[in-house]
Amino acid sequence: GLSGRVVKLQYNDGSGGCFPLHYDNPGKPNKRALTCAVYLNPEWKDGDGGELQLVPFLSRSVIIPPKMNRLVIFRSDSVLHR
Repeated sequence: GLSGRVVKLQYNDGSGGCFPLHYDNPGKPNKRALTCAVYLNPEWKDGDGGELQLVPFLSRSVIIPPKMNRLVIFRSDSVLHR
């Protein structure tokens, strides 16, 4: 937008699917510094899917379950994720 801020919302209905590993800021002219994900899954349980995989540069992968009211914040330019 005009302020230089962008908000993206995504709704997944549970039918599967996954983005490939990617950065949210692949480089100039993108100025995004942080990516934030908020999970609103009141009924989520193991086996439902939807986990976030973070792959920090030169570090081990981390899997984060999408539990209700969880906020995940990570660097947009150096953390691959899907």
